[in-house]
Amino acid sequence: RPPPCLFAIGGMYMYVGSFVYVLQAWRLRTTLSVSPAQFVLLTLHAAWPLTLWSVALTCLLEDTPSWLLNALARVERRLPTAIHRSLFLQPESLRPVVSLLEVVHAHESKRLQSGAIGKAYRNVAADGKRVRSYQEIDRERRRTSRRGGARARP
Repeated sequence: RPPPCLFAIGGMYMYVGSFVYVLQAWRLRTTLSVSPAQFVLLTLHAAWPLTLWSVALTCLLEDTPSWLLNALARVERRLPTAIHRSLFLQPESLRPVVSLLEVVHAHESKRLQSGAIGKAYRNVAADGKRVRSYQEIDRERRRTSRRGGARARP
C-alpha cells in the first residue's frame, strides 16, 4: 500500500478547492442571484467528488467499509452487466479457488495434528532455556554488528 501522505497532497487540493468554490458562491450569492435551493445544489456539486474520492481512498488504504459492501449487495441485481462483472466474481471462477483452499486446509490440519511443528518448539523449551523473541535476537545482532564494525575500523 502506498503511504497515506502521498494522498494528502491531492486530497488537500480537492478539499480546499471545493471549500473555496462554495465560499465564493456564498460571497457572490446576491450578485449571481443564487437561491437557497441553487446553493444547496451548488454545495452538493462541490461535495460529491470529495465523497467519492474519500470512499475510494478508504478502500485503498484500509479494508472496504461494510456499509459500502452492503449497499453494493442491495443494488447488485440492478447494475449493468459490465459493472456487475467487474465488481462481483462469478461462482464458476470461485470453484477452483475453494477446492484449492479445502486441500490446503486439510493438509495443514494433518501437519498440525502430527506435531511436526510443535516438536521443534517443545525441544527448545525442554532445554530449559528461555525462548527469545525476534526483537531480542534483532537487538543482539545490532549490538554485535556495531562492536564488530568499530573494531574493523583503523
